[in-house]
Amino acid sequence: MNKVTLIGLYSHAHPEDISKDRINSTVSMIKKQGIEVNFLGSVRDHDDFLAGKIRKKLADTVGNSCCIILVYSGWSESTGILNIITNYLHLPLIIWSLAGYKLKDGLIAPAAAAGASLLRNTLDSMN
Repeated sequence: MNKVTLIGLYSHAHPEDISKDRINSTVSMIKKQGIEVNFLGSVRDHDDFLAGKIRKKLADTVGNSCCIILVYSGWSESTGILNIITNYLHLPLIIWSLAGYKLKDGLIAPAAAAGASLLRNTLDSMN
């Protein structure tokens, strides 16, 4: 099976358009490798309504995927994403943290690596 399910994660503290563009670029990069991507959308931290929609989409479509990819464009609390993926932890999980990016004023570091590390530590402690 050459299909993955992907969920984008980003922070309310950073511009939504930039965060979504960075996540969409990651989806495009994966597709260029010949991998089919079931992109469920992007979730801003603390957005329970959108998280519920993503959780429903995941339940309806994950059976056709070989793994779940979580793309962190910025800080996101582990609690929200765990509420989405808890029932699917039997599948391989890729936690992908995007690096900072440059604007004319300098480097912006939206703490994606910190959010991804927190999720990884939380998952490790659950085992």
